Amino acid sequence: MDPKNQSAEDLKLWLMRSETMLKMILDLIPLSIYARYENGDYIFGNHVFLNHYGITAEDLKNKNLRDYVRSPEEFEILTMQDQHVITSGEKLFVSEFKQADHEGMIKSWRIIKVPFTFEGQERKAILGIAENITERKKYEEEIIDMSNTIAARNRDLEKFSFLVSHELRGPLTNIMGFSELVDNMHLEQADISTFLAGIKDFLTKLDTIIRVLNDLIEPKA
Repeated sequence: MDPKNQSAEDLKLWLMRSETMLKMILDLIPLSIYARYENGDYIFGNHVFLNHYGITAEDLKNKNLRDYVRSPEEFEILTMQDQHVITSGEKLFVSEFKQADHEGMIKSWRIIKVPFTFEGQERKAILGIAENITERKKYEEEIIDMSNTIAARNRDLEKFSFLVSHELRGPLTNIMGFSELVDNMHLEQADISTFLAGIKDFLTKLDTIIRVLNDLIEPKA
């Protein structure tokens, strides 16, 4: 249908159908899509956007960005982004923006903001397209935590290897040497007491080292 060749009534019907079709298309897209004027007044938001705030399309009418921000700092950040897009006339990519939804759950979004104006209007606006990357960020954080855990365990293993090869062998060597001396020498009771005291000291050191080793190999909570 060519709107230029239609009556006013036909044109109105055509526009209503076009608007309905556009809304259907926007609601089929699994991204948060919204538009607002440079002063923060909302123009529209698709179902993903509305669901995030727990509102309906009717609720969004005559609403401003200030009505949905979580803090003055958040309002300032988003307003600065919008103004940059409108002033520069260039799109803006926001790699991560975190905000609590209407249930208080923190969601992470990756956003592209694009400047635009409605045909026949001079009023400037921004179009926002946001992808929910909450699960992806959670997975990335889990990978980082796992990497840190593995790195920590590797450090523990290195420490374990050092203790076994250096600290543990020293007392064992001394005890073995004392044992050979006791076997090969006729010792007085006083000498035996001295040797036993030395062995007890080495055994105490061994016990300390074994406790350290045990801490290293025990699974971390």
